Amino acid sequence: MKSFRDKLALITGGSSGIGLACAEALVREGAAVCIIARRSKPLKAAVAHLRTIAPAAGAGPKNNQRIVGFSADVASYRQLKSAYRKCRRDLGVPHLLINCAGFSKPGRFAELPLHQFYRQTETNYYGAVHGAKMLLSDWIARGDGGAIVNVASVAGYLGVYGFSAYSPTKFAVLGFSESLRQELKVHGLRVHVACPPDTDTPGLRAENEGKPPETVALSGKVRPVSADRVAASILAGVRRNRFMIFADFESRFVYAISRWFPGLTRRIMDGIVSRSRNE
Repeated sequence: MKSFRDKLALITGGSSGIGLACAEALVREGAAVCIIARRSKPLKAAVAHLRTIAPAAGAGPKNNQRIVGFSADVASYRQLKSAYRKCRRDLGVPHLLINCAGFSKPGRFAELPLHQFYRQTETNYYGAVHGAKMLLSDWIARGDGGAIVNVASVAGYLGVYGFSAYSPTKFAVLGFSESLRQELKVHGLRVHVACPPDTDTPGLRAENEGKPPETVALSGKVRPVSADRVAASILAGVRRNRFMIFADFESRFVYAISRWFPGLTRRIMDGIVSRSRNE
């Protein structure tokens, strides 16, 4: 998929953050976009915003008919499937699916209530499973390919203090994407997984309010990357048919080091945690 112009993209979690940044980039390129989000008010605002930027991309006089949004909780397959059917009715079968819906509620394992583990798993992991499942039969029947991008995280290949509820869901997304890539290749369908670092989004700002000091220390003084940068890396990764997509050199480097020298990585992280407790 070298160009997204005149293609249709469906984005879950598309009303803010990385999802909205992806939608903006795609609309500017001339793609039709359907965004799905749980909260209706931000969803309506995002659709209105996308429609204002679309004319500058030369999308034509019927542009408003090419950008739609539907409310659904990705944790519910029934809700998500219903939203997808509305998208298919209005715009057709998508060429690109970006599973971006997700959230993190950090905290020490002993203090986190069990419902946080369930809710983050339902949204972050099962949300990606639901997204792929709802499209698969239509893609196979159409027979001309398609691409899935599952948005994981650096915390999807590196366990982090304070993320005992969040990190396993992103590990699961990474493993799911690996398996799915092998299965769907025979159908001409491509699977990608994006592993962004801390990204300047409303979700990160909410997450920061509850981070233990050890988690903050592990983040260091590195500034979060912009959602636009992550979105650009995702679209570039799809164009270049890269399975794993990184938004910056640091994320790629950490992935390599954690794979080549896992013991060293653990010692470094343990040292940071220990020092943060003694400060």
